[in-house]
Amino acid sequence: MTKNIFENFSNNSPKGESFVPVQRAKYDFAVAYPDPESIPIDGLTNSISEALSREGKDLAIYPDKQGYPPLRQFVAEKLLLERQIPLESNEIILTSGSNQAIYMTAEILLDPGDVVITDDFLYSGTINIFQRFGAKILGIPSNNLGIDVECLEKNIKKLTKEKNKPKLIYLIPTFQNPQGWSLDLEKRKQIVLISKKYSIPILEDDCYVDLSFYGENLPSIKSLDPECDVIYVGSFSKTIAPGMRMGFLTAPEEYLNRLRRILPSGGVNQFASLAIYHYSKNSLPSHIESINKILLNKKNTMISALEEYFGKNAKWNNPNGGLYIWVKLPKHSDTSIAEPIAFNQNVGFLPGVLFSADGFSGKNKMRLCFGFNQPKEIQEGIKKLSNVFYELDYL
Repeated sequence: MTKNIFENFSNNSPKGESFVPVQRAKYDFAVAYPDPESIPIDGLTNSISEALSREGKDLAIYPDKQGYPPLRQFVAEKLLLERQIPLESNEIILTSGSNQAIYMTAEILLDPGDVVITDDFLYSGTINIFQRFGAKILGIPSNNLGIDVECLEKNIKKLTKEKNKPKLIYLIPTFQNPQGWSLDLEKRKQIVLISKKYSIPILEDDCYVDLSFYGENLPSIKSLDPECDVIYVGSFSKTIAPGMRMGFLTAPEEYLNRLRRILPSGGVNQFASLAIYHYSKNSLPSHIESINKILLNKKNTMISALEEYFGKNAKWNNPNGGLYIWVKLPKHSDTSIAEPIAFNQNVGFLPGVLFSADGFSGKNKMRLCFGFNQPKEIQEGIKKLSNVFYELDYL
């Protein structure tokens, strides 16, 4: 190995990390996996068999750069019907999960030192992407109705006056990760007005919207004003299977032109695209209805277990959809200390600080995912987790 190997790396290259095998707890409340029993194995098997019999020989050539056209057309029709977003299929780019869509958006928009405005706690994967491009993340406080719009505009005014106008507003408006709330309609409208007033694009991450337990969702931000610059991201990961890694994005034309320029020449995985399309065209709505019943039961089980074992010493949300419960413990608690202790007891969760826009808030908070384990296991796992917190004198 070259003696001064570090001289060979780009200045923009991230610091390396050693290989660490993936470890999962039996009671896995850490990662937003779906119920493994809900993966539509038979349906996907039949769908891929049908697809290969019709189009299998096309796997000999590289796929469309923007992704499999029939799946893009399906997404366009779905977004028009369910999110009131009118699109042509050529305005959609398929991506390897929603993370790639967010990464690509950051790549075309962000320079080191740029400010991105987010919620005070947000998806940790997005934090990592923004940091990768050297952005400064400014978290705005939120409550059970979403981000504080007054505080949002106040900060934009201040930064603009300082000639450091934010480059992007990033939001998960529906079943927010990790906090679980949905941004109310009035706030969505106000954010559109702010975006247009200050010419700051919005990145709307809508990948949990299908996981709705109680009927219709609020309109997408993108649907509220076609003149507003909204980059919209969605995913099949939470509805069909994370392992298939399939997301999508759409954006105003000039953004799309830049995004097309940085697309890998071979497009996303064609095999996964074939399976998802041929399954979704006939079965996705009924499958989503089925998994939401399963998730609602699991959420209720986790809420009941928290009430029984955590009592009045902790607070948590009761989401109307999604996969997350956001728990607040007494102020002296530190969930980063508790996390490895709980893992040794075979219980996984993620400390609140991992989702903090400022990198240090949320020590007394944690995110619990209720998607993977069965109800009986959820009950057992929450009991074991409460024992850890009692031993630490956090409850």
